[in-house]
Amino acid sequence: MNKHTPGPWVFVSKLTASENHRGFIIVGRAGRAGGKWALADVQPGDEDGNLGRANARLIAAAPALLKACRQALVALKGREHDQFLRDAIAEATEAE
Repeated sequence: MNKHTPGPWVFVSKLTASENHRGFIIVGRAGRAGGKWALADVQPGDEDGNLGRANARLIAAAPALLKACRQALVALKGREHDQFLRDAIAEATEAE
């Protein structure tokens, strides 16, 4: 598995760095100093920006979703007798 920037990641709804920028920013925290840096710049996606906002929130939730997925895998260990659970475990493991 490749390493990634540790969470938490934060969705920033407005960025005033440029009048031409209508997107959304995902920031992460740098080390113990608590500094922040941009991880992703998500474009609006549609006229009112709802698609981009939803995508940015999903990206920002990635570290928490990964943690929840890992916890679910631990909870499901030993229950592989059900085909649905086997498939779910395989997909979750592959996604990690």
